[in-house]
Amino acid sequence: MHAPFERDGRVAATEMSLRDAALRIAGRRASGRGRRFLTALAVPLFVFALLAGCVDDSGGPQFANDLRPQSATPAASLATPDLTLLPTTAPLASPVSAADLLRARGAPSRIYFLRGAELWTLSVIDRSARRIVAPDAGRRIAAFDSSPSGDRVAVAFEAAAGQEPAASLSLFDADGRVVQRFDNLSDALGTSVSAPSSIDWSPQGQAILVGFRDGGIASAPIGNGSPKLLISPDAARRPQGAAWSPTGQEFAFLDRSGASQPQALYRAGIAAGTPTPAKPTVVAPSGDSAASIASFAWLPDGRSLLFTQSGGVLGSGSTDLWRIGIDGSDRKLVASAGVAAPVAQVAQFAPSSDGRGVAYAIDVPTDAGPRFDSLWIRDLESGRPT
Repeated sequence: MHAPFERDGRVAATEMSLRDAALRIAGRRASGRGRRFLTALAVPLFVFALLAGCVDDSGGPQFANDLRPQSATPAASLATPDLTLLPTTAPLASPVSAADLLRARGAPSRIYFLRGAELWTLSVIDRSARRIVAPDAGRRIAAFDSSPSGDRVAVAFEAAAGQEPAASLSLFDADGRVVQRFDNLSDALGTSVSAPSSIDWSPQGQAILVGFRDGGIASAPIGNGSPKLLISPDAARRPQGAAWSPTGQEFAFLDRSGASQPQALYRAGIAAGTPTPAKPTVVAPSGDSAASIASFAWLPDGRSLLFTQSGGVLGSGSTDLWRIGIDGSDRKLVASAGVAAPVAQVAQFAPSSDGRGVAYAIDVPTDAGPRFDSLWIRDLESGRPT
């Protein structure tokens, strides 16, 4: 059975105009016999108009499933009354379960967390948990990060108090089996390094970025190869939160130029085939001695970053959220924690996967310490907050 015809507004108006005009003429000037004649004449007239409209109006959609764009509507037809369109049939939608609609596409299938001194994993599919590793005596877990797919996890170990300070890095699968290890990073890098302060698995899954507590940043390859020192300890004195860019061709980190200096945001590129460590450049300086950058995150486009900065012109006790280009240009205030309290803080934040928005939490001070106040989502283009 064919789908009901969806009449165009102009054709329907023509039908009405011809029929009404014929009937008005018939009512005013004709006898009873003439009215019957003209009424009968009106029927083929509007049928003819209907067919003519179907043939001539080739510039726009004629049926409910015709997706051609509408052609320009003549000015004379704009004054015609709108008619309610006949209902149309549509193909039945395939049923989809709520669980399938809510499933996160492309998200890791498991998460990793510390339970005491041990590293555990939790499957997001069946919610089963298992222990990945319990450190040997004399070692403790300094940092960890999972692969982009979540099937493996990189774990950095440091020596416990009173033990030989040898930093090491191991890769485990989801069952706790070691798939790769670097037993002594100082020997592998050819220079003395301290315990790792942070590690970050590259988005492409090819390398691990390791920042060391007492200076230096290195890259450990997945598979074959040896670790490489990317920034020497004297060029990155106390790096914090070193993280790959979305392309994996550069990275950013926080550091202090001196023990009493505030933290600033730095970036450096990966020079392929160059054994000499790179020299980092400042992206976001602290601005003055009272301001310090607390945390940062890459935006997915790889051309800009978000960061939180405490102190400075917005108040010595506040922490606000900023955006800046990787070359240090176009610095903009994204959100001020002052909407909650004069000395409130943007405690945590995360950009959306498409880079169009950012979610952040605001903490307010209390006598018992910082307390969660509110969670916000802000559109980065319009600046509209929710």
